[in-house]
Order: sequence, then structure tokens, then C-alpha cells
Amino acid sequence: MAKPVVTCGADQVLSYSASPRTVGLTATATGSPIYWRWDILSVPPGSTANVGTHGDFVDGVATVQNPDLEIDGAVDGAYCVQCRATNSEGESDPASDKAGGQQIVMVRTELGQVWLPPDYAFDWGERYLNPTLRALEIHATAHQNGGYDEIAVATPAANAIPKANGSAKLDSWITANAAAGTPSLRQLGTGATDACAGNDSRLSDARTPTTHATSHKSGGGDSIKLDELAAPTDVTTLNATIGAHGLLPKLSGSSMDGLRGDGTWGSVGTTSPLTTKGDLYTFSTVNTRLAVGTNGKLLSANSGQATGLEWVDPPTSGFLPREEEFTATGGDQNFALAAVPATNANMLSGKNIIGVYRNGQRLRYRASPATGLEWGFTATQTINCKALTAGDIITVVYGS
Repeated sequence: MAKPVVTCGADQVLSYSASPRTVGLTATATGSPIYWRWDILSVPPGSTANVGTHGDFVDGVATVQNPDLEIDGAVDGAYCVQCRATNSEGESDPASDKAGGQQIVMVRTELGQVWLPPDYAFDWGERYLNPTLRALEIHATAHQNGGYDEIAVATPAANAIPKANGSAKLDSWITANAAAGTPSLRQLGTGATDACAGNDSRLSDARTPTTHATSHKSGGGDSIKLDELAAPTDVTTLNATIGAHGLLPKLSGSSMDGLRGDGTWGSVGTTSPLTTKGDLYTFSTVNTRLAVGTNGKLLSANSGQATGLEWVDPPTSGFLPREEEFTATGGDQNFALAAVPATNANMLSGKNIIGVYRNGQRLRYRASPATGLEWGFTATQTINCKALTAGDIITVVYGS
């Protein structure tokens, strides 16, 4: 599927009216559009149709396929609207739409005239000029020098257009030795008031620019970006100091160095006390090392230790979480747990079952499960699930 191609309804020419009227606009499009948008591109002078609510248009926009537009009374001229349609591939392109996706509503003057706005004169002329008028014959020579309908004389005159003479030159328009600052066509030469061209030395002389530093600052019209400057040299005069901002000094090349307050690179702060894989960086009254514990040990808080931490053995009693996993063969099934849930051997409330999951989806507890989204029990250590599919993974998390 491609983007929609929009075809609007025919343009409309209406008679003048002192009262507002409602005009129906229409459009079709290829590509099964799912969204329509009409925009008012222009209105006649004095019209307010693009502000507020006018038919289906609100502030110049309508979002239905065939909207109504209320046009002003006692206002003549052209209302130009444009339709665009959108489908899953995107919005229609006016360049591909018929007549740019535009529809025009023209209101005649009280005398029955049709005014063509300058911005659309050529396009609207093609739409509205009487098709029976004959095309103009080729007549460029009529407007040339000496033609019967010459555009302007070949000599200077007020509001005249400079035009070459029969020798293809503008000699009659050139003012020799015209005073500096006087608008005129000038002859080429090396004089103070002559025009220069080509490799004239005056075009290659160095010129001292006027003061313009602010144009290169941040926010200026010709601001300079740091990454657009040439590669720097080993000059330190712009480095940052205690008294002024500046550039970063050249790097030391060591991955262990940091930038110090005096602007040099070197060791920063206390050297790490860590020596062995798994060591912890801790604190007592100073930064210190807590050696890694032996396998199976757990880290525990202990305010009696210097760092407030210590390695301890895992607990062997109390409420300990367990997880068991079963693979279903299908239908209603019971799954026996390896251990008895702690402090609640009969599981009447299920409160020691932390969760039962089917393929990762948590099931809800129900004394008598009826669907595949529920679980129950049949004995002290037996979970019951309904309507399983072969291969389902049942996971039970509980305390023991």
C-alpha cells in the first residue's frame, strides 16, 4: 500500500451575497485513508472564516472527509482550502495530489466580477479564464528595441527598463565619470569611479575587517563552534588557572591520574586499599578494606564491627524460601512439594505459598480451582492446577 493520493471536488464560483452561507467541500483518496485534514490556506480580505468555528472548521482546520465551510457574508474573493489524507503508510503529498489537493471557492463581486489573487493568478487563471479565448501569438519582437510595442526606450529615462541597443550593448545607459555614490551603470576601468572586474588588483587587495568579535561569540550571528577549530598546538597560555576559566591541560597519558586543583595531572585522593578479587571498599573512621568472605558466606550488618559489616553463615532454620518446578503432561494435575510449608501444614489459607506460576504467569489461589488461571491443593504438600497443556512449566515458590 502507498500513501494516499487526494482528489478534491470541483472548484466553486458563487454569486455575491450579503449573508453568510455554508458551502459543502468534498474529497476522495486512494489507499484507504484513516484520517482526513482540511486547512484553510487563504481567505479574502475582511473574512474571518479562518478564525473561530465556521461549519466543520475550527480555527481554519476540519478533520472530516467532506466538511462544510461557512463563508462570510458581504465579502467577495477567493477561499482556498487544501485536503490531506493519512493511511498506515503516511500522509498524502500535495505534490502528488490532483491540483495540490486544493479546492477553491470563489465569490463574485456585486458586479459579477471574479478577482484572482496575485499569489495564485497563474493557477487560477488556468482554472477560470474563458477556455474559448485564443492563445496569444508569439510576439517577443514587439517588445524589443524598435518594436511596435517597445517596453522601454533604449536611453535612460525615469522608470525605464535598461535594454540593450541593436548591438547588444547598454552604452547609452553608462554614465562616464559619475560621482561616487551616484546610482548609475558605470564603465569598466581603473579610475576612482569606474567599475572593476576580473583580476583587477583592487579586488584582491587585503582589507582589514571591522571590529566584529561579538558575532563569533555564543549567540552571535557567526558563532564559532569548538569542534570546528583547527587542531591545537602545545600552547599553555589558554589553560585554566586559579583566577580564570580556560582549557583543559594536555593529558598525562596515565589511566590512574586525575586533574588536581593546581592544574596538573597526578594521583588524586587516597590510594585504594583493595588487594583481592571480591574485596569491599568500606569505611570505619577511614576508608578501609573488608576482605572477601569464604564461599557460601553472607554479608550481614553488625554495629559491633569496625566497618559495621561482617561475613556470616546462612541461616539453617526459620522461614526459608524454596522454589520447585514441574513440567505438566496436560489436563488437571497435582504436584507434590518436597517440603512441608512452614507453620501451616494443612495450607488451608495458602498463606505460606508465596506464588504459583504457569509459564511465568502468576495464578490466583482458590479453594476449589475451576480454570487454568487458578490453583488449589489436595493435601498438605500437594498443589492442584486445572486445564494444563502438555509442556506447561508450573513453578511453586513457598516458605519451609
